[in-house]
Amino acid sequence: MKIDRSIKYRKLPERYKTHLNVMYHVKHSIFGFTFILLDIISLIFIVQAPHQPTFWITIPLVVIINVWSLTILLRNTENMILEPILYTACLGVVGSLCNFVVVQKFYYLIFKFSSPLFFIICLLIFSLFVAQQIWYQVKKFSNVHSNFGEEKLNPKRDYFIMILFGIGYIIYAYFARSYPILTIAYPLTIFSFFCLFFAYLSVKFFHKYFFMKTNMKYVPLPKQLRKQIKAKKVMM
Repeated sequence: MKIDRSIKYRKLPERYKTHLNVMYHVKHSIFGFTFILLDIISLIFIVQAPHQPTFWITIPLVVIINVWSLTILLRNTENMILEPILYTACLGVVGSLCNFVVVQKFYYLIFKFSSPLFFIICLLIFSLFVAQQIWYQVKKFSNVHSNFGEEKLNPKRDYFIMILFGIGYIIYAYFARSYPILTIAYPLTIFSFFCLFFAYLSVKFFHKYFFMKTNMKYVPLPKQLRKQIKAKKVMM
C-alpha cells in the first residue's frame, strides 16, 4: 500500500493520482446517498413490519450516520482531508447492511423463506463479493508499474450491455402481466443492487482512506492547507 518514496508524483499512474485526490465537493453526494438512497428508499422498508433484532441493529447505525452527515454538511469541506472519505466508507457499511436486511425481509415476507440455510447462503454470497472487492482494490494499487485496473473505454461493449438490459426488461414486463408474483422481482433486484453497491463503496473508500493516510506525501493539497498542516506538526 505504501508508495516507494523515490517515485515522483508525476510518474504515478492515473489511477493512483485519482485514488489520492481529496474529496472537496462532496455535499451533494452525501445528501443524495444518505437522505435519499439510505433514508427514504431503504429505511422505509426496514421500519415497515419491523423485525426486532435487525431493527435495533440497523436503526442506531442509521441515526449515527445521519448525525455525522449533518456535521459535514454544516461545515466547510475545503479544510477536510480524510473525514469525507472515512464517512463515505462507513456509509457504505451501513447502507449495505440495511439493504441486506431489506432483501431478507422480501424473501421472508413474500416468498416465506425462513430457513437459516437460505440466510447463510445469502451471507456467504455477500461475503464472497466483499472479499473479491478487497482483493481487487489491493491488487489494483499493489504495483505502480502494473496496468491492472486501468479502465479502458469500450463503447461497443457498453452499447451491447444496454441492449441486453432493454431486452431483459421487455421480457420481464411481458411475463409479469401473466405472473403477478414476478412484479416483486423488480424491487428485489433494485435492493440487491443497492446492497452490493454500498458494499463496493465501503471497500473502495476504506482502501482510499488508508491509502491516502499512508501516502500523505503524494496527496495533492492546496498550498495554504499544506502550510497549516506543517505548522501543526511544528507546534506538536
